[in-house]
This record gives sequence, structure tokens and C-alpha cells, in this order.
Amino acid sequence: MLTRSAVREIAGPRLSALSRRLRKRGLLAVLLVRLLPIAPYTIVNIVAGASRIRWRDFLLGTALGLLPGLILTSAFVDSAIAAVVSPNPHTLATLVLVLAAIVALVAGLRRRFEPQG
Repeated sequence: MLTRSAVREIAGPRLSALSRRLRKRGLLAVLLVRLLPIAPYTIVNIVAGASRIRWRDFLLGTALGLLPGLILTSAFVDSAIAAVVSPNPHTLATLVLVLAAIVALVAGLRRRFEPQG
């Protein structure tokens, strides 16, 4: 229900740049936006809608972008439950490895995509 100009005015320059990237790069841009918490999902959705991105790119980019987080969250919850229910070296090591994978992934993504300067 919002017009493109209203979204641009509300979003400001940072999200206007996001809108241009979404429109220009489609699937890859949505994938990166979902992998990296650049802005709240609602704002990203509004900007994506105003940027005329193709529905297929938006849907596929969202699904692929959320998948790593869902897998790591599931692995973390599963290993945490196993470590609490049956605390032994194997379950505790699995929990530590999953936590290390999450920390490494977040650090790597931040280093890779954080603005230099």
C-alpha cells in the first residue's frame, strides 16, 4: 500500500542503496540480506516490494538465506538437549563444536561483508 517514493523517504539513504542492490542483483542480494542481519525483516520486505524485485528471486533468496541459520539453530538445540539429558564427553563435545561453528560462521560473515574503513 506504500508507494515507492514513500518507502524511499521513510527508508533513508542506507535502505535506498539496499533497494538498488535488490533490484539490480535479485537473488544474490536477497540471499546476502537474509544471511546478514542488515535490517529487520519487515523493513527488508517493504524495500524489496518497492524495488520491483522478481517474486521468484525474493522467495528463493529468502529460503536459501534462512536455511543455514535454521540448520545451525536445529543442530544447537539438538546438541544442547542431548548434553542436558545425557551429559557425557561425546554430547558435550558436539555442543562445543556446534557453538564453535556458529561463532566461526558469524565472524567469517562479518569479516567478509563488513564495510572497510
